[in-house]
Formats: sequence, structure tokens, C-alpha cells
Amino acid sequence: MGVDQESFAGKGIDFLGAALRLPGRALMAEDEFWKAVAFRRELNSLAVRRSLDMRREAKAMREKGATPEDIAKAGLAEKDIMGAVDDVLKGSNVDATNTAQEYARVSTFTNPVEGALGRGGAWLQSTILGRMMLPFFRTPVQLTNAFIDRTLFGGVYRAVKNAKDPIKRDTLIARASLGTLVMGYSMYKYSQGSITGSGPSDYIL
Repeated sequence: MGVDQESFAGKGIDFLGAALRLPGRALMAEDEFWKAVAFRRELNSLAVRRSLDMRREAKAMREKGATPEDIAKAGLAEKDIMGAVDDVLKGSNVDATNTAQEYARVSTFTNPVEGALGRGGAWLQSTILGRMMLPFFRTPVQLTNAFIDRTLFGGVYRAVKNAKDPIKRDTLIARASLGTLVMGYSMYKYSQGSITGSGPSDYIL
């Protein structure tokens, strides 16, 4: 702009720019914080599942008459189990790390929108006018998807769709069950007058 950075006007412009960027920086920091919480939570879950799976395999071998040496050769000894857990927690297990990262994105509603809707949103935001009209796209869409997941229809549909993955299926069923229960109970309490906030019935008052 041709303004001396050390002048009063230059420093004022710098200060204004920093003030305008502050809300966005705070939002990004908050997003990264909750991503880190979700990532570590899922990584711990994956480590526990890995440990339980290996222990079940070792137990099945013992029940079939396998010796401790056989179990050790299969990589199911206690030190092998603890090593596998450490690999997950330290990030050495690539599959577990990728799964936890995807879970973090889903938990913060920042995972990419798939299908025609995602392509349409990406095209719209690639234009200057579209970016101004629709500054946020992924989060509102994924919030809507999260709401649908917690309804009876959406949860059951996606659970059937992911029937081959028992963990994902059970998670979807749990979300739909809890969401339907909360929404139904809220509707009941609203009908009883226990939940208010819809505004006065007589707007003339």
C-alpha cells in the first residue's frame, strides 16, 4: 500500500489486521484442541481393542493345547501384546494412526463432504462470490449428517450399510438409540409444558 510500516498509520494497519485475524486464529486453535482430544481418545480405544484381540487369540490357542512357546512363536506373548499396544499409542501403527485421525475429523465435523454435494460445495467455494456467500460449508453439512445419524431412520440405515464393521455398526446403533430417546423425551416434556422458550402465545402483550 506504500505505507511505512514504522509509521503511525503502518502500525495501525498492522494492529487492525491482527485484530481481524484474532477470531479466526482462536477458532483454529479451538478446532485443533478438540481434534487432539478426539485423536488421543480414539487411539487409546484402538490400543485397548488391539490388546483384547491378541489376548483372545492367545486364550483360544491355550484352550486348544498350545504351549507357551507356541504362543510366543505366534507373537501373542505378553511382551508382544504390550509392544503392539505401545506401537498404537506411539503412532508406529500406521493404520491405527490414520483411523484416529479420521475419527478426529469426524468428531469436529471437519471431514470432507463426499458425493455430488461435496463437489458442488467445493466448486461454489472456489469462486470469490461463493466464498463470500458460503464461508463455511463442511461443518454445517456434517452437523446435519450427525443429526441424521442420531435419528432412528438415519442410524438404522447407516448401521445396515456398515453391517460388516461391527464396531462402526454398534456405534451407529448407539447414537441412533440415544438420539431418538433424547428427542422423544424432549418432545414429551415440551408437550407437558416443562420445556419453554418458543415465545409467547399472545404476541400483542
